[in-house]
Amino acid sequence: MLRTNMWARITSIVGTLCIIDVYRRVQKRVSYNTLLRRKLLARTIRSCSAVLWPCMLLSLVPERDNLTLLIPVVWMLFAWEVDALLMQTQSSPNPRTVPSGIRFETSTVTAMSFGLCGLVGARSDSKYTNLVLYAVMGCVLGVFPSHNVNPDSDVAYVFDEVQKTTLLWCIGLMITGIVLTHTSESTVVST
Repeated sequence: MLRTNMWARITSIVGTLCIIDVYRRVQKRVSYNTLLRRKLLARTIRSCSAVLWPCMLLSLVPERDNLTLLIPVVWMLFAWEVDALLMQTQSSPNPRTVPSGIRFETSTVTAMSFGLCGLVGARSDSKYTNLVLYAVMGCVLGVFPSHNVNPDSDVAYVFDEVQKTTLLWCIGLMITGIVLTHTSESTVVST
């Protein structure tokens, strides 16, 4: 297990470095077009988060059942794929427009996490309840804060993309915690 985690981390880090290298090379060609530059920046941030997701997941779940972890990984891949497809469509040629993508309501996700935990029978002493707590704390600390930076600046755009990525990771952690809690509770009941 330790060897698998090490190779997953190395692969994630090398993949992230490759994405950043491609971004630096392509950025020089599209620096004149604001909309293309923002799409490239969004794709870079979203790609890095997609590549780093398995590494983060493996570091938070010490004991894992590969079939159980398949559900959150497949969900995250599906969410990133839909997000990438939506990014291909653009509602307006205006360079101030933010590239298209999936939108999630943060307060709904946070409230649903408590409801779903109650539904699967999670208790405070459950083995994987901490993952749901990490997801809620990630939403509160990383997604709830807002900014008053000029919306035309790249800093505001990066901040929004990082918040979107954090929210996707928190949803993935919530799904992981709920699925692992449900499977561990059903294993305890059946034995």
